[in-house]
Amino acid sequence: MENAIKTIKHFSLHFTTKDQEPEQINRAFVNWLMANGFVMEGNELLYHCFIPRKEAKNLSNFEIISRTLDVLDNICKKQIICRGATHSSIEKDRDIMMKTLKHLSGTAFFIGKIIEGVKIEHDLAVENGVDVVLIEL
Repeated sequence: MENAIKTIKHFSLHFTTKDQEPEQINRAFVNWLMANGFVMEGNELLYHCFIPRKEAKNLSNFEIISRTLDVLDNICKKQIICRGATHSSIEKDRDIMMKTLKHLSGTAFFIGKIIEGVKIEHDLAVENGVDVVLIEL
């Protein structure tokens, strides 16, 4: 009997770039997908709260933000940027993102260190009952 192809429809990626390179994070995610029999078909939706490139252009850390966004674009072309969704705060945006993932039976992938904002997002995912996958670097 042939193995069924596993796909992901709605997902989010969570990681810090503190002492972790975006390209390293990309490799870890792709390796996890392959090792677990998942295939990206091109119709997936990636949800995240990363700052959009146009808003980051004048920031001192634009280079790392740009590399991070390049990785996200490489992983998934269709993205829902939840940052600014509530026009209120990043905390509320994160909460809405997790509630949306739960409603859509999505999966939250946490890659590498779970600290600071990533820890907040992890706790929200758990509180909201979102499927969580931890990927080590």
